[in-house]
Amino acid sequence: MEFDVKEYQTVILAALLHDIGKISQREGGQYQGKHAEFSGNFVNSLRGFFGHDQARQIAELIEKHHETPNKRDEYILHLADKLSAAERFKEERGRYKSNEAALVAVTSRIRLKRDSKKEKYYKLDSLRIDEGVLFPSDEIQVPEGEYSKIWARFIEKVRSLGTYQSSDFKSLYFILKEVGSLVPSATPWEDDEYNRTIPDVSLFDHSKVACAIAACLRQFEEKGLSNSEMSEIINTLRKHYKESNPAAKEEILNSCTFSKKPIFILLRGDIAGIQKFVFSITKPKAEAKGTSKRLRGRSFYISLLTEVISDWIIRQIQLPITNILFCGGGRFDLLLPNTDLIKGKVKDLQKILDEWLLKEFYGELSIQFAAVEVSSKDFFKFEKIYQKAEDELVESKTRKFEAIVEKKDFFHSSEPVSALCNSCLIVPCTSGQMCHQCETHFDLGSNLPKKEFLTFAYGQREISVGLPITFEKFGVTVFLQDGIEMSQFLNGSNSTELFVYRINPEFEDDQGLNFLQENKEKKSISFGYKFLGNAAPLATKDCNILPKLKEPVRSGEVLEFEEIAALSSGAKYLGVLKMDVDHLGLLFGLGIEQPSISRIATLSNNLDMFFNAWLNNICEKVTSKWDGDLLENDPKKGLFKSLFYIVYSGGDDLLIIGPWDQIIELSMRIYKEFREYTSKNPNITISGGICLVKPAFPVQRFSLLVGEVLYKSKSAGRDRVTLFDDTVPWIDDVKSFENLIFFAKELAEQVQNKEQPLSKGFVYFLRKLEKDFKIGRTDEEDINWIPQFIYSHTRRVKKEVEEKLSLRSQVMEKRGKMKIPVSYVSLITRKE
Repeated sequence: MEFDVKEYQTVILAALLHDIGKISQREGGQYQGKHAEFSGNFVNSLRGFFGHDQARQIAELIEKHHETPNKRDEYILHLADKLSAAERFKEERGRYKSNEAALVAVTSRIRLKRDSKKEKYYKLDSLRIDEGVLFPSDEIQVPEGEYSKIWARFIEKVRSLGTYQSSDFKSLYFILKEVGSLVPSATPWEDDEYNRTIPDVSLFDHSKVACAIAACLRQFEEKGLSNSEMSEIINTLRKHYKESNPAAKEEILNSCTFSKKPIFILLRGDIAGIQKFVFSITKPKAEAKGTSKRLRGRSFYISLLTEVISDWIIRQIQLPITNILFCGGGRFDLLLPNTDLIKGKVKDLQKILDEWLLKEFYGELSIQFAAVEVSSKDFFKFEKIYQKAEDELVESKTRKFEAIVEKKDFFHSSEPVSALCNSCLIVPCTSGQMCHQCETHFDLGSNLPKKEFLTFAYGQREISVGLPITFEKFGVTVFLQDGIEMSQFLNGSNSTELFVYRINPEFEDDQGLNFLQENKEKKSISFGYKFLGNAAPLATKDCNILPKLKEPVRSGEVLEFEEIAALSSGAKYLGVLKMDVDHLGLLFGLGIEQPSISRIATLSNNLDMFFNAWLNNICEKVTSKWDGDLLENDPKKGLFKSLFYIVYSGGDDLLIIGPWDQIIELSMRIYKEFREYTSKNPNITISGGICLVKPAFPVQRFSLLVGEVLYKSKSAGRDRVTLFDDTVPWIDDVKSFENLIFFAKELAEQVQNKEQPLSKGFVYFLRKLEKDFKIGRTDEEDINWIPQFIYSHTRRVKKEVEEKLSLRSQVMEKRGKMKIPVSYVSLITRKE
């Protein structure tokens, strides 16, 4: 559809900023006007930014978004706000003024089989990687003066943008995300104590969804969606919000024909073949150098590809960034207008993607779409839309490359293949060389931990500064850059449009959106930020991790697998950790009360923040503890910020490689912090699997093994971890992972105690005893193990050691679970 860009910008800007006045309204706790007036006044104050006419038009739309609409754009904004507000859920609760109520953590309200203990709340602050900001607490009330700080920060950021251009929309989006992610959209101010709003959806999430809806509605012509249709839907929604009886509310929605009209499409995209693609590192041991870098590079390339494709689709359909509801882990959800033009466009885009993926990856990667129609009524139970999308996606996976498979030359290759890439063994390549993709992945893995910016350059470009990743088919080249490279690029590029991500911003140090003041007069440059799990064992100075090798690790280099394993205590093994959230589908489908699009997006983004933003922090803390335990004269002291290589993380899962003993420490730390992060809600749990391998062990094999180990934890009931092929609960049990590892450390320390040693043979005896007498197997256990144990214990364990360890009682209470502590002792005390 052709439309006036400036008019379209006016509508989506009004939708994005329609509730911004809630922050300034709450700033002083005084309510002389409505929030719509505050929002309009703010926009009017930016006439120098937007231009006089556009500022007036945006402000007028915003000021009327709760009034009876008269013009088409007023109908659009009014309906968009109403549909986005489908998340509003009311119940009996305490009353707080709008400037007092803290944002409720949606994780604390997930209900499945177990009762969540109590509500938790977020501190009112700007978004940043800080425990006090990301982790909910018991503090229900916002301290006085906090809204003033948030508002001042928002004003400072917006005024740094210069004169508005359409590319600035992205910058405004990320500014609002920074300052509005912890601001409640609605608060429990109502007089009726039984009908007060639960403040568990942020101002940012509500505004983002309203903008996405408005952007879709603006693409309809009158004949496709008339003003009278929108008016009837709006009137129906007003009645629905006023009614408190659930059955009556449902009846009101069903009484309106137009509320059932499919106006939108939820387009879910899923890249298939990721696991096989990421772990296709097939070089033999003699040529294994660089494997760790290619592995991380491939994983990051997938996340980048997912973003590039979702960005390309919304640009083709002329929608803003708000219409990407979710993007990560090889998946994306987009909100699109349900028009014949768009449906035809989606089919064309699927065909283009199929052809490109087949040509570029030789069938290793494919993409499937699920397009589900969405009506106004569906916004109140959006989990059903997500489930339909998932069901359709499962079916579409059986029809890979359907859009092009009927082409007559699909199964015919006219190019003879003489040799394959010596890394992936898939792409045709000159004998003995790596293909372009594998070279790119190696460069990505080498540079990712050291770079600070990700720059999307659209259109033509004359200079190339940093590491370029070209997606010519999609009209964009992505550059991985440090600060100097990014500045040089901005100063010399003539691309039609640039979008710069700051990776893992430290907002307190760099004010979040970087280089705004320096570059605000340049055309078509927008700025944002991206949280990314990119921890890696990066040497801070030249060092010899492997004394046998002549070539040292250079400062700034990422360690190879053999070097990572060499940092282990005892046996020099790699630890491979895989974890993911339990019952994720149930959490979204049944756990959320009033599962609206905004509330589902809030939970999804909340989990993603842990796995992307916070995981680096956990890796650094475990590394710091390891470093602190080293002797002062240890040459490894102070060498690393992180011991761990995050192969991938995001969405709801992770895979990390590190020294085997520290991977065990890391797994426990991740579990505990995840539980704190998710409000200690017993319905939100995470399972893990750990396997230990030699550094030259084939990547494809250990990726499969750790998946099988994780599956064992899931099959045993979830909220568990499997190590040494034994599955146990994480905590809260005498035979829990935490207690078994603590016991293992006690045993190992005593084995290595020169003054009062515990025989390693006795430790092994504990495991043999367990196997011989089938200890712990309820129906098979032979109780004759008890006299055997007492006899051996009396002869082989000194009295002082028994008093120190309480060995008898510990073995009795942990019987049946000796495999984990005995195996741990065996490895940690091994001399290599």
